[in-house]
Amino acid sequence: TTTDAYVSQLREDPYAANLVLAVPGIAGGQGSGYGDYSADIKGSGSNKTLTANGNAGVTATPSYYGSALSFDGNGDYFDAGSSSDFDFGSGDFTVEYWQNANSFASTPGLGIWDNVNNQRSWLIYQNSSALPRFYVSTDGTTSVSVNASSPTIPTNQWNHFCMERSGSTLFGYVNGVCVGANPNLGTQSILTPADPFWIGKWETSYYINGEIQDLRVYKGVAKYKGSSFDVPKPYSPIGIES
Repeated sequence: TTTDAYVSQLREDPYAANLVLAVPGIAGGQGSGYGDYSADIKGSGSNKTLTANGNAGVTATPSYYGSALSFDGNGDYFDAGSSSDFDFGSGDFTVEYWQNANSFASTPGLGIWDNVNNQRSWLIYQNSSALPRFYVSTDGTTSVSVNASSPTIPTNQWNHFCMERSGSTLFGYVNGVCVGANPNLGTQSILTPADPFWIGKWETSYYINGEIQDLRVYKGVAKYKGSSFDVPKPYSPIGIES
């Protein structure tokens, strides 16, 4: 088992029973470093297989595991496939991850959202003004969203993003702070076998230029329910003074 002196990808998770995807981004780890650990963490089921596209890979970085998923903003992304585990229906869910972006010009994000092919389910992204956006489609066309007017996300810094549903309310968080809520969320659009979960892009031309780590998806539970929360610092405590 690959572990790190600061944090382990197999650390205790009180919501492990609801975990359907856990991609830490560990160099030398499972799946060429971009493997899923959800089944290992909860002790049952099967880990999902991710497919790398473009130059998407894993790079060394001073953070959680000393590495992270990497993207150059030009055709790079990971495809986690289509799964009923990502079809949240009318139930609670939580999606969270760390991102270190070099630029927001390409409105980077991740999720199941492709306007060109009418495949819309859920999406987290940042617009060209570096503002956070959280979307859920209720019927494949209409969407409920949280479009926060702040904060402006800084580049070249690790930031934590989270979107969750609790009851009928959609919440968006940045670095543990709730930045908006929409109480009008109905049933999520039903996925088809053709609707893939893309990590590092959405649509056909919006790619992340930067890094992602510790992506976790939970089905059937809202972890935070609108409350602010502490997020663990994603860097190693060794040498941070520099």
